[in-house]
This record gives sequence, C-alpha cells and structure tokens, in this order.
Amino acid sequence: MRLTEFEVSKIVHRIYLTWKNQKLIEPISSEGEVILSLEEIFLKNLQEEDALNAEVQKMVDQLIAKSPEELDQRKLFQLVKNQLIKDRKLVI
Repeated sequence: MRLTEFEVSKIVHRIYLTWKNQKLIEPISSEGEVILSLEEIFLKNLQEEDALNAEVQKMVDQLIAKSPEELDQRKLFQLVKNQLIKDRKLVI
C-alpha cells in the first residue's frame, strides 16, 4: 500500500467534509462512524489494488520469460492491468 493509515485518514476526512459542506450527503450516523466506515472502504480498495498489482506482476513476469524479444515491462504491466480491470469491471 502506498499510503499510510494516517494519510488515508486525512484524505477520507477531507472527502467527508467536502461532501457534507456541499450537501452531497446527509449522514444518519455520527461523523466518527461515517469516517471510520469510509476509511475501511478506502483501505480495502487499496489492498485489493495491491493484490491486483501482484497478480499482474506475476503475469507480466511469465510473459517476459516466454517472449524471445525484449518487452517494455512498465507498458506491459499497465496494459495487462487495464485489461484485467476492464474484464473484471473493477473501479480502481
């Protein structure tokens, strides 16, 4: 995961306040409960992306090992990741 829990907490708090101030949400729970739920969702999404990245890296490593020609690993990684996101209908 690229962000610390503290950074996630700050991001989520800022998002919550923005949504609340713009009246995009009307919380039915306390601010603390809503923020805690948002943090959990945010962290879960980051962990799912980390798992996807690991899976993509394995696939890229296999493709590179099989290929007789030199491949751009970063480009291949992004292509494979984008295709998996599209196939699985993920939101990253």
